[in-house]
Amino acid sequence: MLPRAPTHSRTSGTDSLIAIGLGALVFGLFAAEVLREVTIAKLSVPFVLAAYLPLLVLHEFGHAVAAWLVGSSVCKVVIGMGRPLWRFRFAGVPVTVRLIPVSGYVVSSPRELQGARWRSAVVYLGGPGIEALLLLALVLTVGSEQLLMRATTIPTIALQSLAVALVLDVVLNLAPFPTADGALRDGLGIVLSPFVTDTQIEAWIASGYATRIEPDLDAGRVDSAVQTVTRAAEHHPDNAHLLFLLASLLREAGRPREAGQLLEPWLERPLPDAVRALLHAHIASAARDLDDPDLYDVATEHIDQALARFAGELTFRMIRASIQLERGQVGSAAESLELCLEGLRELPPEVGEEDHRPRDECETWLALARLQQGKVEVARRHYASLIGRGARGRLLDRLEREIRDVDGEVHAPTTQVHDAPS
Repeated sequence: MLPRAPTHSRTSGTDSLIAIGLGALVFGLFAAEVLREVTIAKLSVPFVLAAYLPLLVLHEFGHAVAAWLVGSSVCKVVIGMGRPLWRFRFAGVPVTVRLIPVSGYVVSSPRELQGARWRSAVVYLGGPGIEALLLLALVLTVGSEQLLMRATTIPTIALQSLAVALVLDVVLNLAPFPTADGALRDGLGIVLSPFVTDTQIEAWIASGYATRIEPDLDAGRVDSAVQTVTRAAEHHPDNAHLLFLLASLLREAGRPREAGQLLEPWLERPLPDAVRALLHAHIASAARDLDDPDLYDVATEHIDQALARFAGELTFRMIRASIQLERGQVGSAAESLELCLEGLRELPPEVGEEDHRPRDECETWLALARLQQGKVEVARRHYASLIGRGARGRLLDRLEREIRDVDGEVHAPTTQVHDAPS
């Protein structure tokens, strides 16, 4: 799995849904009250709700501008949650607008290890900070007396409602507590930024490059992605996560031997347990992809080293099952892959999580296992599900070829297909 950059979120998905529910309740009560008697003061509720979307956009804009000002990379901006409605680029940054206009996040990545901690704190501060500046500008231009007085006109109640929405937003986002999903509110992100480890910062740097090469991967320009990450790895020679990203790209480019040669010298380095486990997992994948039966023992030894440190890691278990499949242990491999796929499907969604490649890889290996078991229709359904989700890559190409070898054609979906049962 590719490393992930820090996510600067307005609120979590769960918090946003709670807010929607409460807002709907309040709005419903307000509507019932309006039917009974209309007053100027009662217009504050719809004005506060109407301010939510513009303030959401402003909040994420604040994060992005803060990242740009401190020299970090702005990797991605997402407005809303749910199904994507509109994707575009603004100043070279990919922006996604989603169906439900609540919540949102900005993914940023430091360019260097030095100074990354204070830069992270500033980026977290950018969202509520720009709202606080707007509130200050409102007080200076309108005046505190008018904002606190009893409203008698619609413009006054509108300005007062905007001020209330700004205060609520700033206070909510600066609260130094996690959200209901366990994600970081901006306040907690600011507090924890000075304590982020070098390893985590290196992962953020690597994920910035992972985001940068996504257009190349989408267009099938794997060699171009390899060149970009190779230059980055040369600039950051001690960044293990960039090394892992480059090794994954080399395997996708059909160069697993080079990936293994790149990784092996790092076995002599002192590394944190989590990084060493990832190193063993990537070496195991490279040895497996060489398609040499003599190296399957080597691959198994390395993935067992990774599992000895993190026995419950689903991606490690998937790699071990894929090695079993390559060795002809089809039944046990299929059983393990099915369990891994169920686990990956049940993982709670993280804020900003859009990378389904581990699940796609697991389902592709499971489809290959079902095909070897003679369950061709099941393999076809898995293939249709993967294509319907937009999955791609060398392993999926192999599945397509093997299905074609069975019956001479591939039954690809004509419409969106949901996950197939295994």
